[in-house]
Amino acid sequence: MAARPAETEWATAVLPGGGTTYADVAGMDAGVATLDAATITTQLPTSGTVPPGTSALGFRYNTAGFYIQSRPTTANTNAANVLMATLQNDSGSPITSLVIAYDYGISDLQGAGTDELPGLYAYYSLSGAPGSWISIPALSGSDTAGNVTATIDLSATPWSAGSTMYIVWADDNDEGQSDTGRTLDNVVFVPGNVVIPLSVNLTAPTDGQVLAAPADVTITATTAGSTPATSVSFYTNNVLFTTLTAAPFTATLTALPLGTYAIRAEAVNGVDPAAVSTTSTITVREEFVLYNGGTLSENFDGMGTAGTVTPIGWYVGAALPATTLSVTVGDGSAAASGTVNGWNYGTSGDGDRALGTAPTGGDRNMVLRLKNTTTSSMVSFEIHYDGETWRTYTNQLGILTNYVSFDLGTTWIPTTFDYTPVAQSEPGTQGAVNGNDAANRIANIGGIVAAPVPVGPGGVVYVRWNDFNEGGTDGGLAIDNFTFVGTFEQFQPFAVLTAPADGAAFAEGAPITLSAIATMNNPIASVDFLHDGLLIGTDTTSPYSAVYSNATIGTHTLTAIANDTLGNFIIATNTVQITVNPNVPPSLTFTNPEPDLAYLVGTMVSGLSVSAADTDGSIVRVEFYDNGLFRVSDTNSAYSFDLCDITAGDHNIMAVAVDNLGARGTNTFFFVATNPPDISVIVANSQEWKYFDLGTDPGATWNTLGYDDSSWSNGVAELGYGDGPGRPERTVVSFGPSSTAKYAATYFRKKFDVADPNAYTNVVLNVLKDDRCIVYLNGTLVYHDITNVPIDQVTFQTYTPGTLSDDGTVYQVTNLPPSALVAGQNILAVEVHQDAAGSSDISFDLMLWGQAGATVGPKLFIAPGPGAGEITITWTGGGTLQESDAIVGGTWTSVSSTGTFSTSTAGKAQRFYKLIP
Repeated sequence: MAARPAETEWATAVLPGGGTTYADVAGMDAGVATLDAATITTQLPTSGTVPPGTSALGFRYNTAGFYIQSRPTTANTNAANVLMATLQNDSGSPITSLVIAYDYGISDLQGAGTDELPGLYAYYSLSGAPGSWISIPALSGSDTAGNVTATIDLSATPWSAGSTMYIVWADDNDEGQSDTGRTLDNVVFVPGNVVIPLSVNLTAPTDGQVLAAPADVTITATTAGSTPATSVSFYTNNVLFTTLTAAPFTATLTALPLGTYAIRAEAVNGVDPAAVSTTSTITVREEFVLYNGGTLSENFDGMGTAGTVTPIGWYVGAALPATTLSVTVGDGSAAASGTVNGWNYGTSGDGDRALGTAPTGGDRNMVLRLKNTTTSSMVSFEIHYDGETWRTYTNQLGILTNYVSFDLGTTWIPTTFDYTPVAQSEPGTQGAVNGNDAANRIANIGGIVAAPVPVGPGGVVYVRWNDFNEGGTDGGLAIDNFTFVGTFEQFQPFAVLTAPADGAAFAEGAPITLSAIATMNNPIASVDFLHDGLLIGTDTTSPYSAVYSNATIGTHTLTAIANDTLGNFIIATNTVQITVNPNVPPSLTFTNPEPDLAYLVGTMVSGLSVSAADTDGSIVRVEFYDNGLFRVSDTNSAYSFDLCDITAGDHNIMAVAVDNLGARGTNTFFFVATNPPDISVIVANSQEWKYFDLGTDPGATWNTLGYDDSSWSNGVAELGYGDGPGRPERTVVSFGPSSTAKYAATYFRKKFDVADPNAYTNVVLNVLKDDRCIVYLNGTLVYHDITNVPIDQVTFQTYTPGTLSDDGTVYQVTNLPPSALVAGQNILAVEVHQDAAGSSDISFDLMLWGQAGATVGPKLFIAPGPGAGEITITWTGGGTLQESDAIVGGTWTSVSSTGTFSTSTAGKAQRFYKLIP
């Protein structure tokens, strides 16, 4: 019930008589039988007390707990509280049954005697007239908290459409002691055979609750519905805490640290949708006032005019030491209550507040918990406060007795700093007075307390005010304008710069960490760090440190200054000399393969690796570039990468080592890639392709020249994904939204021109693929390596399992007839298939070569030799191979006329070769 209901829906009344009027069920039935619904018209009074306080006004609506409550009181005035719900049948047809369900709660159990009629007693009537009330047994006489449900059978006398029905609950007033508090919440009325959906209600903790760390928090939920819950899960800040499979659904969060926690419950029953409760947000705050020296002040104005929580470190309650944080707002007009632990006193709307008590049924205490957060031991402290009276007493004068404790409240030592109010001229007259008036307060009570043992760093002091429960009705007493000043042990202060070491050397650009330790008689406010008399930085928290960044080359003098909270300072007893040197760039050397070698186009240059070192730092990474184009960065020694699918021409591989300060060192490696001697390049590798990576069917004509691929993406080969940092793709394509359900197929297209297909006697197809592929040339299937399904059954959803040795690093070669080409524009179309949904990668590139019928003129080729450090030179068209160490001025020597020649490169800085007839 998020708001107070209207009296036309929920109303209350009291039945006259005393606590013995309804001593049995028959008496209660007889009393309810006299009710006339037309006379029960009082809107529910409100109350903000949690748990429910006593009331002689009948049932009430609780504005803090958002429920309806009852706790009868005042003998010979009300024998029982009555609650009536008024329902109207708007279903359009007679109702033959009604289900009633609600959460029933109890609190503050009756302290003495026997409750003759425990729980509530429920009745219904279709007319509301006296004598028409019928008992609802399932809702009567039970005093067990939880969700209760009853079904009223109306088949004999249906509840006619448009008419009114009345439900009454009665709570008897027991004789001679305070009654148990009872609550109703989440009330549901369901007509006929309607199924009640699953619901869950978080009954604890209450939203907005404030606790002190470390806090134990009990979480409780109740469920309702036609199908019972099979489990309830509790979440804290959206993280599952626990799941319970049986009622009661209660769990405890233990030792919660400082923070804010949003707690909710979720229930399931396997039938209804999951039910989610409202969220209760609680705050766990610091247990102590953290005292770091100087004057601690608390005037309690921070509680505000409507605040219900004490300041941090302050507690109220009957227990020792007091543990409650909740207070009730008041101006002294309300009498002492057993359910109120403490008061937020002040005149209405006035921001000047005070923390107070008004005991009944037992003493009340106000306690300050204070922790020494300085680095020194506290030997004594001085406290002062103003004592105030906000409500007069009826019989005996109350006193706030002051105590201190140094052992967490085990032993309480009395002081002489008690608040003894001025006695009233008329003690029997009780009422509110203004505690801010001079006549009702004593200012500046207090003095010095010597600690029996010094309170060291992290030690705790408790200060308590006890309000003894006097005879009669106690008045309301309070404290205000509290101050605390500690006195600490005196010793010789010092400060020392502990890092870096004197004489240390650093590379230019290196961050230099300075550290210091310091001790002063007053709490340290900050430590300043300086170089050459200039401030580097300030640290306010121990351990004290700062970072000297971008130090210039040369010698620097470092020192530190400690400052306390009173403005005193001390200079470190030592200074540190450091030297900043220029940062030496790292060095690196290619270790594999041998330089100046030649490779065939499309092959993989594997294991390009370097060794790198840095004399004044560390290597962060090595970057590799191919003809100025960045290819890969390696952060792990040995630093290497594989250059896959190389293109024809010169390749200048540059490696760049980067150290921890950003200095860069470079080295280069050169090689040549050539095409085979007897081919003409029709489609080269590393070209731009159109690709389709959406995981859907591209259409039946996707492999034909006339297909519209304008919406396809494009990128430079090698295309794919997942090859890893050592051999990255030039263009990364998509595998879809899930790494465990990758697309089965990716599609590629490329258009190219051929002037005269008859110029070739053979066409060579080279395809680099991982895993398997299908190749179409001008719409005709010319190559595939798919074996698991017939080729005509392959779709965009077909995976192609099976292990392949090439792994996307070696071109697969097949010959095609020149008739596969057409004069003019041609189209290559390729689909690459994954072997499985969870496969790691795909790769694709393609070369198409043409071979003529005869070789025209001699051709010379160079490639890696059969042995390490060797090269092999081959040639066609006859002739003799000559070698020289220089083109100009060198001596040419004939070395072979057999068409092939191998030689070692060891000891040869450079060599040149030519053919002569």
